[in-house]
Amino acid sequence: GRLDALRSDGGSGERVCLEERESAHQERVGDPVRSGRPSSPEEMEKLVVALVEDSKNEELVELVQDWMSDEDSAALSSRVYPELLMALSRLKQISLMFMEWKILSREGLLLPDSHSGVLEALLKDCRTAQYMVVVETMVECELPPTKEVMESLIRCCVRNSDSRHAHACLDVSLKQEFVLQKTTYQHAITLLLKRNEVDKAAKLVLALSSAGIGLGQSPCSALLKYAGRRRRFDLIWELLVEAERSDFIKLDRFSCNQTLEKLAKCLPSGETLQFKERFEAVHTEIGASLIDEKTYEVLIDVMAKAGELEQAEEIYREVLARGMRPTRDMFQSIIKACGKYRALDNAFELHEQMMLSGINPNAATFNALMNGCRLAV
Repeated sequence: GRLDALRSDGGSGERVCLEERESAHQERVGDPVRSGRPSSPEEMEKLVVALVEDSKNEELVELVQDWMSDEDSAALSSRVYPELLMALSRLKQISLMFMEWKILSREGLLLPDSHSGVLEALLKDCRTAQYMVVVETMVECELPPTKEVMESLIRCCVRNSDSRHAHACLDVSLKQEFVLQKTTYQHAITLLLKRNEVDKAAKLVLALSSAGIGLGQSPCSALLKYAGRRRRFDLIWELLVEAERSDFIKLDRFSCNQTLEKLAKCLPSGETLQFKERFEAVHTEIGASLIDEKTYEVLIDVMAKAGELEQAEEIYREVLARGMRPTRDMFQSIIKACGKYRALDNAFELHEQMMLSGINPNAATFNALMNGCRLAV
């Protein structure tokens, strides 16, 4: 159409150029539509070249599809098939391109480097499920995709909120020992957590740590909090063990305290203390106290309500040893428990320490002491 327009308006230089190009194309490939069905691989190759150069010619597309359905198509030269697949890609016939790729791949008619163009076309069209089929086929044929290809696919899956294929791609990347950008891992883990796939996220974090790949505090701490909310105490324990063993899992103080408070309210006192020791072991190298004031209050309250007076008082002494100032809630939890279990001497001793600390007792404190006296009578 462009050449006809130039002929009509008298264009000279560009018209001559286009005429020469059209003439060269006719000499090279002839008129494949008029010549009919190709009878040899050479003719088929010309047909595919014509299709590549004129990818909007629907007659050529029909002719190629007709040829591909014939049993004799297996005799076609292998260098033609990639061109055919790319021609279908340019025609936006992505589904047809994928179907032809499956047939050609199954019959072993594709060259090793013929898959990359198919991957690129599928990725552009956001067909992650079909993309994964190509990737898995390449891995089976010992022709794994490159790190850049896998990273692009993972990012595409994350953009489309496709957690299943994102996790599958990360598995392939780990098996191939690819080291991707840190943000790629972080976005994938965030997506898995948003989809409530805590097990997959934990498995991925632990696998990356074993491979010597660090993610920073943000994704690891997010995983810790999600596991705590869903009461996945087994995952929390695995994460803490790996964090103590490895330098590649970092947990921030706030997340650790939140999770420990959740554990204290859900688990027996003995298991809570085991988790407390594990949390502290993870933060030993930091040199600062891991457990904050609020978490100590929760721990003392849980131990006191469970009747573990010795444990509650031990945690209270730990607060003092670390230079922290006990709060009114800490004193009241232990005094109340001492009164309930008739340990009046301890209750009045704590009351005295409370006064010396500059904390004035309130009605709840006196009620706890009076209740202890009543029970002791």
